[in-house]
Amino acid sequence: MHAPRTCFAAGSGSTALSRWLSFSRTAALTSALALLLTACGGGGGGGFNPAAAGSVTPGSSSTGNSSGNNTAPPTPVYSIGNGSGTGYTDGVIDASKTTLQAAETATLRVNIVDQFNNPPATDLVVTFSSTCTSDGLASFGDVTQVARGLFSVTYTNKGCDKAADVVTALLVTNNKQATVTLKMVGPDVISVSFVSATFTQLALAGIGGNETSELIFQVSGPQAVPVVGKTVNFSVNTQVGGASILSGRQSAVTDQAGQVHTIITSGTIAGPVNVRAVEQSTGKQGISPDIVISTGIADADRFSMTLGPHNPGLAWNTDAVTVNINIIASDIFGNNPTDGTRVSFVSSESGNITNSCLLTDGACSATWRSSASRPLDMRATVMAYTSGAEHFTDNNGNGVYDSTDTTFKDLGEAYADENENGQYDVGEYFVDTNKNGVRDPGNNLWDGPCLSKVDSRAVCTGNSTVTISGSQVIVMSRSDVRIKTLGTFPDPALGTIISVTKGGYADLGGMYLEDGNTNADILGGNPLPNQSTVVFSIEGDSLSLKGISSYTISDGISPESSPPLGVSIFADSGAVSGTTGVLRMTVTAPGLTTQFTWSVKIP
Repeated sequence: MHAPRTCFAAGSGSTALSRWLSFSRTAALTSALALLLTACGGGGGGGFNPAAAGSVTPGSSSTGNSSGNNTAPPTPVYSIGNGSGTGYTDGVIDASKTTLQAAETATLRVNIVDQFNNPPATDLVVTFSSTCTSDGLASFGDVTQVARGLFSVTYTNKGCDKAADVVTALLVTNNKQATVTLKMVGPDVISVSFVSATFTQLALAGIGGNETSELIFQVSGPQAVPVVGKTVNFSVNTQVGGASILSGRQSAVTDQAGQVHTIITSGTIAGPVNVRAVEQSTGKQGISPDIVISTGIADADRFSMTLGPHNPGLAWNTDAVTVNINIIASDIFGNNPTDGTRVSFVSSESGNITNSCLLTDGACSATWRSSASRPLDMRATVMAYTSGAEHFTDNNGNGVYDSTDTTFKDLGEAYADENENGQYDVGEYFVDTNKNGVRDPGNNLWDGPCLSKVDSRAVCTGNSTVTISGSQVIVMSRSDVRIKTLGTFPDPALGTIISVTKGGYADLGGMYLEDGNTNADILGGNPLPNQSTVVFSIEGDSLSLKGISSYTISDGISPESSPPLGVSIFADSGAVSGTTGVLRMTVTAPGLTTQFTWSVKIP
């Protein structure tokens, strides 16, 4: 009968082993250990290793190494999928729905687990991607970590034109992936709308300038999502005059943004046209605003210049008082000239003025500022000019100047009528178009764009352009006051008494005021500054004023620009004969108040 075997794993208690060993020689000890290890299945990785145990001597304890219970934890290996524990599915994204209409959303979730299906102990990074989102036809919301190892994101179908979109979730730390396939249902066409046009005004075909414009339309589905891959057909709303869609651009397919492009070309008849865009499968359509076809050349009689105020206060002795100048220009048809047409300005007598402005939608503006030097009469002529065409009377209505159109305004070189006598005088500023040093009169020919390609009857013997202009006078009015015209008022300087009968009226009127600048008298005098006030008042028992008794000086360049001044004085029927009073006129201009008085008596 054999005694039972006692086995020691490598690294077991060395003290018990020493007590068991009783051999006196090292060789015998070694042999016994070898037999013991063989009997216990030694020699493997878990057996006892004499070399590792170190040297052992009789009566002593082993000094071998021991691993004890200090084994390091295993390195985590992470996977991505959905679920956790026994319910974990690797490599698959969980989706709240897998079929999405346009504008619909789905919630996507993934779990990160280690090799024991436990959530990670540290924060990890997960990213999401797909083809439709790369194309801009779907989008992800922000990725959020709902719980340790659980990530969520919102996916929105923004009109993806693909049958399906594969979404990939990437675990950044080791590049492991999970996916889900979402079925895309293309959006219904809800609307077709105009987006933009490179030009909203085109020149008549054949005269130069912008004769084409590119238009963009948008095809949209629910919640304005773009609809991709739809065919849209284009047409113009009229065939008159030859305006048309450029050959080869009569239809187009919507791009990734749901947009289509086309090009319209101008015709030979002036007027507005519209481009219509029709989505082929549904008939939904959109229409552009007016695309105006015209000459694009400003007409001399349709060049309008206004400014205000004409009579700014304090400009006569103060710098930087401003006057606004506005330009509106039209061609012979009343349409806008080409955007970007330059209008130049000149103030040759006084002040500082914007040198030019560019027309946009037929209009632009400039500013005049008071500054030295100032003429004695305190009047400055301001001129605006541009390249345009002479105005003519279109007798046959064909829109071009031809042999039947015998009436036109023949223009000489534009000038500033500085002395306001209605004609050019040597020394006045002029626009020397031909650079010959003298101001030239008209050439007795119609000057303007040749429109022979629009109508073969067009006469093109004059210049293709002419300088057209407008001018206005700015008066730097003073604040001191003179009575220019008395009307029915007596002269206050003569002391004439105004008589008012009991129960009756004394009606006075027809008075005009001017400023104190006598140098302007040759031109009719200067008005008081704009917005100056005139107020009448009466002092005396039984006397009162009826009707209008206060006035405001209007915008203008002459004293007569404002209505005449007047007042009505009433005497009570019970008034005492011999009662006297005073009629007072108070004039308030910038920085100065002036009064005039008249004696009043009830006989």
